[in-house]
This record gives sequence, C-alpha cells and structure tokens, in this order.
Amino acid sequence: MVVRYSRISLIVLVALVLALTTNDWSTPTGVRAIEQDYTLSASKDNTLYESATGSLSNGAGNYFFVGRTGQLSNSIRRGVIAFDVAGAVPAGSTILSATLTLQMTRTPLDIPRTVELRRLLSDWGEGTTNDRGGEGSGAPSTPGSATWIHTFFSGSTWSNVGGDSSVTLSASQSVASNGSYSWSSTQMASDVQDWLDNPSNNFGWLLLGDETVIRTAKRFNSRENGIAPPVLSLKASEPPDTDLDGCADVQEAGASASAGGQRDPNYFWDFFDVWTGAPAARDTIVSISDIGAVVARFGAFREPPPTKQEALAEALTPPAAAPAYHTAFDRGGPIPGQNLWNLLPPDGSINFGDIDAMVAQFGHSCA
Repeated sequence: MVVRYSRISLIVLVALVLALTTNDWSTPTGVRAIEQDYTLSASKDNTLYESATGSLSNGAGNYFFVGRTGQLSNSIRRGVIAFDVAGAVPAGSTILSATLTLQMTRTPLDIPRTVELRRLLSDWGEGTTNDRGGEGSGAPSTPGSATWIHTFFSGSTWSNVGGDSSVTLSASQSVASNGSYSWSSTQMASDVQDWLDNPSNNFGWLLLGDETVIRTAKRFNSRENGIAPPVLSLKASEPPDTDLDGCADVQEAGASASAGGQRDPNYFWDFFDVWTGAPAARDTIVSISDIGAVVARFGAFREPPPTKQEALAEALTPPAAAPAYHTAFDRGGPIPGQNLWNLLPPDGSINFGDIDAMVAQFGHSCA
C-alpha cells in the first residue's frame, strides 16, 4: 500500500457530522456484561483475644483463631478479616457469588463446631504484633492493632467489646478436623456488593466459633502464612460496555472526562484507546503507547473512507503491522461544539488531526 498524507475534504466532514447527528455511526445496542471470576487475597486479618485491657493481638502472625481455648478465663477468640474488593473488581459490576475459603490447621477436639461470619460495622487495624509460638495466647498489642476492646490500639475502641458486627448472619459452616473449609451465601454476595459500591463501608467480616464451652477453638491460616492463606473467590458480572470502546456505560455517563465520563455509551469513536503491544491489545487508557501507535501509521489512508459497518468491524479486530491503515487508529477530529475528546468517526486518513485528538485525550482512563 502506498502511504501518503491526505486531508479530509469539507464535503466529507459535513457528511460525517450529518451521519453522527442521525446516530448512523452509533454502535448497535444490546451488548451484555461478561461474567468474570476474581480471586482475592486478604488485605488484613487478626485475632481478638478476650482481655479486659486489650493487651493482646496477633495481626502479623501466621494464624487467627475462633471459639474458646482451654483457659478457665479470657478464653474467647474471634477472627477478623477483610478484602479489598473495590481494588480488584471494576466499579459497576454485579456480584453474583462470594466464597471464603480458609485452611483450619489446629483444634483441641475434632468435634464439629459452627463458625459464623458476620459483617463488621467498624474499621479496625492489623498492627504488627506477632506471637511466634502457637499463637493461641497472643502477644502484647502494638499501635494500630485490633484487640478485644480496641479497633486501633490504644486510642480507638469498639462500641461493643469483642467487635462491632451485624445482627444479620452472613454465612455459617461446620468445622471439625483439620482441612479446608468454605463459606458461601447470598448474604455474603450482598455484603461484597455493598463493599464494591461503597468502599468506605468495607470493614470485612467477624468470625465467631462456639463460645458456649471451653476447648472449641479452631485455628486458621492467616494471610501471612505461606501455605493456604485465606481466599475470597468472586463471580461478578462486569458492567455493560454497549459500544465496546473499553469504557463501561456507567463510566461514560460519569462527570469526569479523565475517568471516561462525558461520553456517549452507544458511540464507539469517542474514546481513542488503540491497539498496542504484542499481542495487540487495548489497555483502557490513552497513553504514550497509543500516541506512538498512531504516529507509526501516520500518513496511511483508505479511499474511499470506510463505511460504518467496515469501520466498526475493523476497529474491533487486531490490526496488521504498521504502517498499514486501520480504523482503530483513525478519527475525524473533534465534534463541532462539543468537548475536544468527543471525536468524529474515521475519515479515512491517519494524520495530524488524529495525533491532536489523542493528545486531547491523553491520560483519560477507563481502567
């Protein structure tokens, strides 16, 4: 193919504006969300050791505990655990299921005991305390540690000793001898959904064992343990991306242009993220790599310009090597009267206007 620089004619520009006005270049609607699986490691965990003074913790230890030890007093142990849901699952997703998997590694008796999950209602700290023994007794609390009476040792306290938790049961599981155990329920999925939608509400779960008699304790591997640490497995339906431009509809409807907002969720051409890398891929951010990819095809053209069907089909297909023309790297310039990053469809030529358009969108991200 001969590569040359070609400027768009006034006639073609008028035709493109008219086509856009009649919605002729909009992507067909009906694209549905895709189900994805996510595996999250715990962001923090700890044990609340029964103590009137809050002097014990174990946030940096290899284990956390639930139930009661064989001590005649101060024998209750409760686990606390949290996961950074919003940092792993795209905003706007729908949580379909949630499963917590823990490895139980020690118990005084193999008798089945119910272990409950209840949502925590106050934030808490992991701290740096590390009981390097069997860890059932805990070690002196360090600043920022969660304890029986403290959310963050030693200045902040729970409203209720032993942790502030919901009266609603999130899930329960019978735990007997050593092994792997899982908790899963619709309520857990609801908990995680709220943590995704409202990250400031994410304080994790409180784990409670049988506290009615002594010697019911169950020890679980913590996130610091190199063998079978806690895992939260999620299945989520990602937010719809109707126009397949890499920005979810909910983001395109947002107020922040740099976060993908102020765009039409039915219109592919208003987000200038192109195929880069090897193998070719779009990374949902307009970066220096995108500018370089357009520059590499500078001057490439197609006459006549692609039709709507041709342009969309090609834009969603991995391109041939530069400098070949490809519609994903081509835009027709800013839409008159709109923001600079709202762009016209391909005009058939990769030129300075495309570079200018990409610079106008530089840093815009739907990641």
